[in-house]
Amino acid sequence: MAGALLLIAVTLPADEGVELAVFTASSEATLTLMLIIYSVLLLSYTMESAGMLSGLTSSLAALGGRLILVTIPLLIGLLPMPAGALVSAMMLSGMIKEQRLSPETATFANYWFRHLWIPTWPLYPAFIITMGVVELDALKLARINLPLTLAAVVSGLLLLRRELRAPSSSTRDPGTLLSLLKSAWPIAAIILLALVAGVELSAAILLVLLTTLLLTRPPPAKLRQIARKALDPRMGVLIYGVILFRNAIEASGAAAGVMEHLSGLGLPVVLVAMAVSFLVGFAVGIEMAPPSIALPLFISLIGRGSDVAGDQLLLIFTAGYLGVQLSPMHLCLTVSASYFKASISRVYRRVALACALSLGLVLVAELLIY
Repeated sequence: MAGALLLIAVTLPADEGVELAVFTASSEATLTLMLIIYSVLLLSYTMESAGMLSGLTSSLAALGGRLILVTIPLLIGLLPMPAGALVSAMMLSGMIKEQRLSPETATFANYWFRHLWIPTWPLYPAFIITMGVVELDALKLARINLPLTLAAVVSGLLLLRRELRAPSSSTRDPGTLLSLLKSAWPIAAIILLALVAGVELSAAILLVLLTTLLLTRPPPAKLRQIARKALDPRMGVLIYGVILFRNAIEASGAAAGVMEHLSGLGLPVVLVAMAVSFLVGFAVGIEMAPPSIALPLFISLIGRGSDVAGDQLLLIFTAGYLGVQLSPMHLCLTVSASYFKASISRVYRRVALACALSLGLVLVAELLIY
C-alpha cells in the first residue's frame, strides 16, 4: 500500500491519483478478489471449528501406509490456512514414529508437499492475486502453471523414492473412506463446481461456504470467533494495495520505463523478471509477495487477459515460488523442522535439490510446450 501511494504521489497529479484510488476501490477486480479470499478464510476456519480437519486426520491415519507421508500434506495443502504445515505435521507424527522415518524425511515431505498446490489451486491467495494482476480466469491460469505443480510433484517423489518404496501396513475399510469423504467434501465440491461445472470461482466458494455453515450450524459464539479470525482487515488492505500498485504502475508508465531501461542494458528481460521475482520471494518468504510485487512490474512483458504470454508468466511465477520455498523467512520450514526436531541444514539441502529439479523440469516443459 505504501509503495502504491508513494508511486502515485510522485508520478501522477493529485486529482488523477484520487481518481485512481477510488476506481481501484470500487472495481470489479478488487471486490471479486476480496470476496474470494475472505470466503476461503471463512471456509477454512469453519471446517476447523466443525472438527472436519480432525476427522480428515483420523481417516487418513486409519488408511495407513507410507503414502500418507505425501497424501496428508497434499490434502491439507488443498485448504490454505495459517500454520497449515503444523497441522499436517501433527497428523504425520504417529506414522513417522511407527515407520521409524528420520526427522529430516518427515520435515521435507511435510514442507514440500504442503505447498505444491500454490501454482494451480484457486484457493491460494498467490493464485488469486495472480488472477487479478494478469486478468485470467482460474482454469486458464491453472493450465499455464500446471507444469510447475507437476514438476514439484515429480521432484518430491524422486527425493522420497526410497522411503515410499518400503513396505507398510494400510487398511481398506469402506467406513474409513466414507469418513474421509465426509470430512473433505467442501474441497471436492469446489473442484466440481469451479473446475468441472465451470461455475464462477467466487460463486462456487461462497456457495460451498454457505452450505458448510448450514450443515455444521456453529453456535453464535463460535461463529463470532470464526469471523474474527477470518475477516482480518489487514488482508483487505493487502488486496487493495496489490491492485492499486498494479494500476499505479500502469498509469505512471513505470512498467514501460523498467522494460525500456532493461532492454537498453542488453539483458534478457525475462531473466531479470525471474531474478526479481525470486529475490522478492526469497527475501519475504510469503507466497503472496512475488505476484503482489514482481508481477505488476513486468506486466508489459507478461500481458493481460487474452494477451497474456503464458511462457513468460510460468517462468516468472516459478522463480517467485522457488524463492519462497528456499526462503529462510518461510515459517513453515522452521515450524516443521522444530516439530520433528530435524536438522535444518539437512532438510534445506533436500529442499534446494528439489527446487533445482523443479526448475529444470519446468524449463524442459517450456521447450516442449512453447
